[in-house]
Amino acid sequence: MWNLSVQRMFTSDLLVEVAYAGSKTTHLFWNRMHNPTDPLVLGQYGRALNDLVPNPFAGKFQTPGAALNTPTVRRQQLLRPYPHYQQVLIARDPYGDAHYHSMTVRVEKQYSRGHTISGAYTMSKLLASTAESNTWVVGPSNAYYDPKYNRSHDANDTPHRVVLSYLWDMPFGLGRPYLNKGIAARVLGNWQFNGITVFQSGRPILITGPDQTNLFDFAYTNGRVNRLKSGVPTSGEQTLDRWFDITSFERAAPFTVPNDSLSQPDLRGPGRNTWNVSFFKNNPIGERFNIQFRAEFYNLFNTPAFEARGSTTEISSPQFGQIVQGAGERNIQFGIRVLF
Repeated sequence: MWNLSVQRMFTSDLLVEVAYAGSKTTHLFWNRMHNPTDPLVLGQYGRALNDLVPNPFAGKFQTPGAALNTPTVRRQQLLRPYPHYQQVLIARDPYGDAHYHSMTVRVEKQYSRGHTISGAYTMSKLLASTAESNTWVVGPSNAYYDPKYNRSHDANDTPHRVVLSYLWDMPFGLGRPYLNKGIAARVLGNWQFNGITVFQSGRPILITGPDQTNLFDFAYTNGRVNRLKSGVPTSGEQTLDRWFDITSFERAAPFTVPNDSLSQPDLRGPGRNTWNVSFFKNNPIGERFNIQFRAEFYNLFNTPAFEARGSTTEISSPQFGQIVQGAGERNIQFGIRVLF
């Protein structure tokens, strides 16, 4: 990991920091098949890979009914690295790697005159050769013969992220500059406003489809497709009903290796826009006690967190290209807290 930062105080309470952070990660885990058919044989055999041929292992297994005891087997079984075995799975095989680079600009106005605010902007890039951090699980393809076939933007890569946090003790009420006496001070004063606001880019989209290679263990879970052109809509606005141009992708022909990358280089899901704010009213009683009323609003403007995954990104789905998943509805809660 590499870190470099430069800080400067522009005033007694204003700090500006510019920083770089980078890392190289090796031995990332993923479940990896170790007995697949080499994709290079597609050009030589094609559909003949599935032809039945004499089985040199017939009758050599002691277990009755063993799959490889039959008189014939598919030709590609004999082309596996270990033809006397079927699937050989190494769970959590540490073969992957990742590279991360980021620049952060942070501005912080320290607490003074009743308020504080800080903001941070991060620009970053995360490339990986496995989908280890991918919570919706699209397993790697061709990981045994060419691990770099999966190298692309990580599924959680977020190139732009802004986080703002703020606090304001309003200048009204007991002990404050204004309206600090009498009933009005008790009723209308001693309010505090707090908040955290987040804006960030969407995550890369992973287009999937049925595995058409017909190779043993080429794709661990979903297969890929052929990308014909950029998936960004070329005309009209990007909408939930047409998040990307579905004509940019097609199923790969049988017995061919698809040309698409694991994640899309120029196509991302919806970004995030979240406002979490709260209002506190402090009611001091003497010097020891404070009864605090709290009103907290999570996702104040009720902006949903849409996701481009599942049927949205599966080429065989009738909802391909449409955003149909989302969450993050507004949540409001009130409370009373006694401090002493």
